[in-house]
Amino acid sequence: MPKRTPPPQSVIEPRQWTTLEEVDRAVAKLQRRISELETLDVQAAVLQDTSTDDVAISNVRETIREVFGQNSPEFTEHQHIQMWGGPMVVGMSKAEIIAGTERGRKQVIGTLNGLIGRLKEKREELEGGSAPTPKAFLNYLNLHPRIADVASDLFQDGYHWEAVFAAAKSLVNYVKERSGQHQLN
Repeated sequence: MPKRTPPPQSVIEPRQWTTLEEVDRAVAKLQRRISELETLDVQAAVLQDTSTDDVAISNVRETIREVFGQNSPEFTEHQHIQMWGGPMVVGMSKAEIIAGTERGRKQVIGTLNGLIGRLKEKREELEGGSAPTPKAFLNYLNLHPRIADVASDLFQDGYHWEAVFAAAKSLVNYVKERSGQHQLN
Protein backbone atom coordinates (compact mmCIF):
# COMPACT_ATOMS: atom_id res chain seq x y z
CA MET A 1 0.00 0.00 0.00
CA PRO A 2 1.51 3.37 -1.00
CA LYS A 3 2.36 5.76 1.77
CA ARG A 4 0.49 9.01 2.02
CA THR A 5 2.58 12.09 1.81
CA PRO A 6 1.68 14.74 4.36
CA PRO A 7 0.32 18.02 3.03
CA PRO A 8 2.92 20.76 2.68
CA GLN A 9 3.31 22.90 5.81
CA SER A 10 2.75 26.60 5.28
CA VAL A 11 5.45 28.91 6.53
CA ILE A 12 4.40 31.33 9.26
CA GLU A 13 4.98 34.87 7.98
CA PRO A 14 4.21 37.82 10.23
CA ARG A 15 2.63 40.76 8.42
CA GLN A 16 5.03 43.60 7.73
CA TRP A 17 3.37 46.95 8.44
CA THR A 18 4.82 49.85 6.49
CA THR A 19 2.41 52.77 6.92
CA LEU A 20 0.25 54.25 9.65
CA GLU A 21 -2.72 54.17 7.26
CA GLU A 22 -2.43 50.37 6.91
CA VAL A 23 -2.52 49.95 10.66
CA ASP A 24 -5.42 52.39 11.05
CA ARG A 25 -7.49 50.55 8.42
CA ALA A 26 -6.79 47.24 10.14
CA VAL A 27 -7.83 48.62 13.54
CA ALA A 28 -11.03 50.04 12.01
CA LYS A 29 -11.94 46.64 10.51
CA LEU A 30 -11.42 44.85 13.81
CA GLN A 31 -13.44 47.51 15.64
CA ARG A 32 -16.32 46.94 13.18
CA ARG A 33 -16.30 43.26 14.10
CA ILE A 34 -16.42 44.20 17.79
CA SER A 35 -19.41 46.46 17.11
CA GLU A 36 -21.14 43.59 15.29
CA LEU A 37 -20.58 41.32 18.25
CA GLU A 38 -21.71 43.91 20.77
CA THR A 39 -25.01 44.44 18.95
CA LEU A 40 -25.57 40.72 18.34
CA ASP A 41 -28.77 39.46 19.96
CA VAL A 42 -27.48 36.10 21.20
CA GLN A 43 -30.85 35.05 22.59
CA ALA A 44 -32.62 35.62 19.26
CA ALA A 45 -29.80 33.90 17.37
CA VAL A 46 -30.13 30.78 19.54
CA LEU A 47 -33.89 30.64 20.05
CA GLN A 48 -34.89 31.59 16.50
CA ASP A 49 -31.98 29.90 14.70
CA THR A 50 -31.25 33.09 12.74
CA SER A 51 -27.58 32.14 12.18
CA THR A 52 -26.53 35.73 12.89
CA ASP A 53 -24.06 34.34 15.41
CA ASP A 54 -22.56 32.10 12.70
CA VAL A 55 -22.27 35.05 10.29
CA ALA A 56 -20.66 37.22 12.97
CA ILE A 57 -17.97 34.64 13.81
CA SER A 58 -17.36 33.99 10.10
CA ASN A 59 -16.84 37.73 9.64
CA VAL A 60 -14.36 37.72 12.53
CA ARG A 61 -12.33 34.88 11.02
CA GLU A 62 -12.29 36.48 7.57
CA THR A 63 -11.30 39.86 8.98
CA ILE A 64 -8.37 38.35 10.91
CA ARG A 65 -7.22 36.58 7.72
CA GLU A 66 -7.65 39.73 5.65
CA VAL A 67 -5.91 42.02 8.14
CA PHE A 68 -2.97 39.84 9.15
CA GLY A 69 -2.62 37.44 6.19
CA GLN A 70 -3.28 33.78 5.49
CA ASN A 71 0.05 32.60 6.92
CA SER A 72 0.27 35.01 9.83
CA PRO A 73 0.66 33.83 13.42
CA GLU A 74 -2.57 35.66 14.27
CA PHE A 75 -4.65 33.86 11.64
CA THR A 76 -2.99 30.53 12.38
CA GLU A 77 -3.97 30.92 16.03
CA HIS A 78 -7.51 32.20 15.48
CA GLN A 79 -8.64 30.65 12.19
CA HIS A 80 -10.96 28.27 14.07
CA ILE A 81 -12.21 30.76 16.65
CA GLN A 82 -15.65 29.85 18.01
CA MET A 83 -18.29 31.84 19.79
CA TRP A 84 -18.57 29.45 22.71
CA GLY A 85 -17.32 29.53 26.28
CA GLY A 86 -17.48 26.71 28.78
CA PRO A 87 -18.35 23.03 28.58
CA MET A 88 -20.64 21.64 25.92
CA VAL A 89 -22.71 18.54 26.61
CA VAL A 90 -25.49 16.67 24.87
CA GLY A 91 -28.98 17.70 25.95
CA MET A 92 -28.17 21.25 27.03
CA SER A 93 -31.15 23.50 27.60
CA LYS A 94 -31.63 26.59 25.45
CA ALA A 95 -30.74 28.74 28.47
CA GLU A 96 -27.40 26.92 28.84
CA ILE A 97 -26.70 27.31 25.11
CA ILE A 98 -27.48 31.03 25.31
CA ALA A 99 -25.16 31.39 28.33
CA GLY A 100 -22.33 29.50 26.60
CA THR A 101 -22.72 31.56 23.43
CA GLU A 102 -22.77 34.78 25.46
CA ARG A 103 -19.54 33.78 27.26
CA GLY A 104 -17.99 32.98 23.88
CA ARG A 105 -19.08 36.34 22.47
CA LYS A 106 -17.29 38.11 25.33
CA GLN A 107 -14.18 35.98 24.76
CA VAL A 108 -14.10 36.80 21.03
CA ILE A 109 -14.45 40.51 21.81
CA GLY A 110 -11.52 40.14 24.23
CA THR A 111 -9.45 38.43 21.52
CA LEU A 112 -10.22 41.19 19.01
CA ASN A 113 -9.30 43.85 21.58
CA GLY A 114 -6.00 42.03 22.11
CA LEU A 115 -5.30 42.06 18.37
CA ILE A 116 -6.12 45.77 18.27
CA GLY A 117 -3.62 46.26 21.10
CA ARG A 118 -0.94 44.57 18.98
CA LEU A 119 -1.74 46.83 16.08
CA LYS A 120 -1.56 49.91 18.28
CA GLU A 121 1.94 48.82 19.35
CA LYS A 122 2.90 48.52 15.67
CA ARG A 123 1.47 51.98 15.07
CA GLU A 124 3.62 53.40 17.87
CA GLU A 125 6.69 51.72 16.37
CA LEU A 126 5.94 53.26 12.97
CA GLU A 127 5.34 56.69 14.51
CA GLY A 128 8.70 56.39 16.26
CA GLY A 129 10.42 56.17 12.88
CA SER A 130 11.27 52.49 12.99
CA ALA A 131 9.45 51.79 9.73
CA PRO A 132 11.27 49.20 7.67
CA THR A 133 13.11 50.53 4.65
CA PRO A 134 13.36 48.78 1.30
CA LYS A 135 16.89 47.75 2.30
CA ALA A 136 15.45 46.05 5.38
CA PHE A 137 13.11 44.02 3.16
CA LEU A 138 16.05 42.87 1.06
CA ASN A 139 17.86 41.74 4.19
CA TYR A 140 15.04 39.27 4.90
CA LEU A 141 15.69 37.56 1.58
CA ASN A 142 18.43 35.04 1.11
CA LEU A 143 19.48 36.26 -2.33
CA HIS A 144 22.34 34.84 -4.31
CA PRO A 145 25.20 37.37 -4.26
CA ARG A 146 24.98 37.90 -8.04
CA ILE A 147 21.30 38.75 -7.85
CA ALA A 148 21.82 41.01 -4.84
CA ASP A 149 24.62 42.84 -6.68
CA VAL A 150 22.52 43.70 -9.73
CA ALA A 151 19.15 44.25 -8.08
CA SER A 152 19.77 45.86 -4.67
CA ASP A 153 20.56 49.40 -5.81
CA LEU A 154 17.72 49.43 -8.33
CA PHE A 155 15.26 48.17 -5.74
CA GLN A 156 16.36 50.64 -3.08
CA ASP A 157 16.05 53.50 -5.57
CA GLY A 158 12.43 52.52 -6.25
CA TYR A 159 12.95 50.80 -9.62
CA HIS A 160 11.30 47.56 -8.56
CA TRP A 161 10.40 46.17 -11.99
CA GLU A 162 13.85 46.96 -13.30
CA ALA A 163 15.38 45.22 -10.28
CA VAL A 164 13.38 42.07 -11.01
CA PHE A 165 14.34 42.19 -14.69
CA ALA A 166 18.04 42.64 -13.85
CA ALA A 167 17.86 39.76 -11.37
CA ALA A 168 16.25 37.49 -13.97
CA LYS A 169 18.91 38.35 -16.58
CA SER A 170 21.63 37.72 -14.03
CA LEU A 171 20.14 34.34 -13.19
CA VAL A 172 19.94 33.35 -16.88
CA ASN A 173 23.58 34.32 -17.40
CA TYR A 174 24.61 32.40 -14.28
CA VAL A 175 22.86 29.26 -15.55
CA LYS A 176 24.59 29.65 -18.93
CA GLU A 177 27.98 29.94 -17.23
CA ARG A 178 27.41 26.95 -14.96
CA SER A 179 26.03 24.73 -17.74
CA GLY A 180 28.53 25.82 -20.38
CA GLN A 181 25.63 26.31 -22.79
CA HIS A 182 26.17 29.91 -23.89
CA GLN A 183 24.01 29.58 -26.99
CA LEU A 184 20.81 29.28 -24.89
CA ASN A 185 18.33 32.10 -25.26
